[in-house]
Amino acid sequence: MIRTKQKDYSIYFIAIAQGVLIGIVGFLLIGYLITYLDEKGAPSEMTTVPVNAAPETDKPATSGENESALDYYTVQYGVFSTEEAAQNYLKGLELPTAQIVQLDSYLFIWEGFSATAEGLSKKQEVQSFTKNVKVTTKSCPAHVQLLVEQLAQVDDQNKLLTEAELRKFKSEEMQKLQTIFDSLKDKTAKSLYLLDTLLVAESCVKIELN
Repeated sequence: MIRTKQKDYSIYFIAIAQGVLIGIVGFLLIGYLITYLDEKGAPSEMTTVPVNAAPETDKPATSGENESALDYYTVQYGVFSTEEAAQNYLKGLELPTAQIVQLDSYLFIWEGFSATAEGLSKKQEVQSFTKNVKVTTKSCPAHVQLLVEQLAQVDDQNKLLTEAELRKFKSEEMQKLQTIFDSLKDKTAKSLYLLDTLLVAESCVKIELN
């Protein structure tokens, strides 16, 4: 009687199972290594900008928006709460170039107006001190901005008119400038008189004292 040799298939099943297991372990190991290296590796060249970060730009601010304060200097001789007291003191000073300037409910007696403190002179026999005046013109009309920028040189009306032409002022803006210049003709303290006038007439003109 001839016996047939039977094959033992269990060996194949074990080999297949071992191969599958090795493949799964290898796949998981490679995935872990890729994740680890991605987290610990060199940073990406792409830069993420925060949502609330303001973009950088070389574009200048629109005229009348975000205006920085303009620094001026004057000599202060007193601060008063009533018009009568301020006027009486002003007369006693005998300073034709002194001017009362009203800020809120206070009246300041100032004399001289300059872009630098060195450009001022004081009456030595009267108590006084130098005052730093910061003027802003946010959202003001173009002619008001120009006047405030040139407050210390408002006597040179030709210079202001030339600047207005360079800025391409409209005819009505030029007329407003000329009307203001006409109102300054008989004033001895033109810069301070104009500043006081602008503070009263233009709510966009603000002053900060240091």
